[in-house]
Amino acid sequence: MGKLPFLVIAYIFILLLAIVLSVVAAKFVKRRALRIFLLVAILVVFFVMLTIPFISLIQSSFLKPVYIDAVSDNAGGAIVSLWQNGVISLRRLGSDGKTIWTKQISHDSNSVSFHKVSPNNSSGVVLFWAESKLQDESKNYLYAQSIDVNGNCLWKSDGVLISSQTCYNVPYNILTDGCGGAFFSWIVIKDGYEIRIQRVDASGNVLWGEDGKQIAFSKNRIDDLNLVRSLNGVIAVWTVEQENNSQIYTQILDLNGNNLLQSGGFRIDTNSRYCRNVHALSDNSSGTIIVFQDGYGDSAPVYAFRINSQGKQIGEQVKVVASCDPTYIRVAPQKDGFILGWIVTPGTTSLFPSEWTLHIQKFSFKLKPLWDDKVIYVSKITAGRLDFNWAISNAYDLFVVWQMAESPAKGDLLYVQKINSEGKELRGSNGILISTSNLLFHPSSPCVIPDDAGGMIIISLKKNFWGTKYIIFSQKFSSSGNPLW
Repeated sequence: MGKLPFLVIAYIFILLLAIVLSVVAAKFVKRRALRIFLLVAILVVFFVMLTIPFISLIQSSFLKPVYIDAVSDNAGGAIVSLWQNGVISLRRLGSDGKTIWTKQISHDSNSVSFHKVSPNNSSGVVLFWAESKLQDESKNYLYAQSIDVNGNCLWKSDGVLISSQTCYNVPYNILTDGCGGAFFSWIVIKDGYEIRIQRVDASGNVLWGEDGKQIAFSKNRIDDLNLVRSLNGVIAVWTVEQENNSQIYTQILDLNGNNLLQSGGFRIDTNSRYCRNVHALSDNSSGTIIVFQDGYGDSAPVYAFRINSQGKQIGEQVKVVASCDPTYIRVAPQKDGFILGWIVTPGTTSLFPSEWTLHIQKFSFKLKPLWDDKVIYVSKITAGRLDFNWAISNAYDLFVVWQMAESPAKGDLLYVQKINSEGKELRGSNGILISTSNLLFHPSSPCVIPDDAGGMIIISLKKNFWGTKYIIFSQKFSSSGNPLW
């Protein structure tokens, strides 16, 4: 039942109850003072019940968005990051689900935004965020911090200043270097769009100047920024949009931040008019695989191709998906290829004209499909949307969690499927139910964290009916799918 019909029914019931109680009090209570008292009490209760929802909605309009993310602590637990009302909070959950420590990341009188997280090499987490001053929220500074598994800051206590440019900076990527340091990329929006990258070593030293290295600038919109490790540096891939036309560019930087390709990046000729939803990953040699969607409309085919260390295409461009929803495309690397997940929305194909379907496929580094096309979820409910997330364990088992939601603000039941490296479903044909929703709380799209024992941890925000209260839902499952918390 939707929120609006429920509200209408609830208000009608409250109104009828108030009328019935008022009639009973007026007719059967003989003492005048008691009758007046009961009528006033009924009216007060009715007024309070009628106005609480509206007060809650007014309160929710002043709440800033709440976002969560999580990484494994490599000890059967997870480190959860929560961003709300301009503050980042961290919490480590142990293997038993109990909180081991909490930590808050913020500066006085500042507002934190654009929060990114990634695991580091000390079973902890790397944070990347922007802070805007209260007197001018259109300008912000970029900071980063690395925190170990015990909650200790490995870099400066108040974070490393990634860029001091007081522009509108949007953090995009964290790419750890495997040695305790990381690369950070962001887009500067000022008289156009500018891509900059900064490198920080394991001790928290900023290596590429006060404001990082510029790799591209355009008067047109830059989006879909990706970072991939190369043999001797880092590869950046992004799109530039021009009048309903969007093309893919790349640039390669060595470990000193020098551009190895032409200034401004090398444009990749894809023979496509509008490239979007770009995902880039290493092919475990000197090349890069690029997966993207081609089309301006609601649904379009997905292509994949490879480029070499000079940014030039290797082999043919391959259509890997005939049509899919542009909102939900996931790409995950594996040791012998990559996995692609996508959603087909109702009406986009003749095969599934009225269903939401969730598909998973594995490809080799040479872009050959390795599994049969797996439709792991089908729903005939055309209203709403289907969302999913996933994670890959150390054994390369794939955990996929999905939900059908009436709207982005209201989640629904959460299901999970486990697929091994050969593509076999391990949780039956339809997955297993892991979380329910009710009239009071609705789960958001979850984070999925695999553990070292073949199980997983699901972490999701649950929002109350009026959107004014949030609780963190966490549940651990064994390798056989049994709940442990």
